[in-house]
Amino acid sequence: MKTLQRISILIALIFSATAITLGGCTHFTGNTQTETSESTAFQALCDQSVIAKAYADQCLNHYLEPFDSDYRPVETAYGFVTGQNPVFLVRYKCSNGIGDIFYGYKIRISDGGECSIMEEGKNTAITLLE
Repeated sequence: MKTLQRISILIALIFSATAITLGGCTHFTGNTQTETSESTAFQALCDQSVIAKAYADQCLNHYLEPFDSDYRPVETAYGFVTGQNPVFLVRYKCSNGIGDIFYGYKIRISDGGECSIMEEGKNTAITLLE
């Protein structure tokens, strides 16, 4: 009788292990629509940060014009801060081989897709590079 109980327990453990392995250890909340909406919103912010970086690249070229023409971006960091009105940050390290210049932009993108600079300067987005 004890052998039969042990076999039953062993079979139950094997089925449990199989169910966990096949089902995975994911936590299902039942909120897949919410999770999908959040993923879509996050992807939209990532896409907009690329647009903000392209805009900042153009602005940086204008900023560097009065300097020695050898200054080129050697490092770039960019991202966004979430909120009611997301803000996009872009920071550059430019070098001419002798000295470095750091410069950053804080950018807002309108609902129509227009970029505008909220703030710019040597200390803007300082946490991204330096």
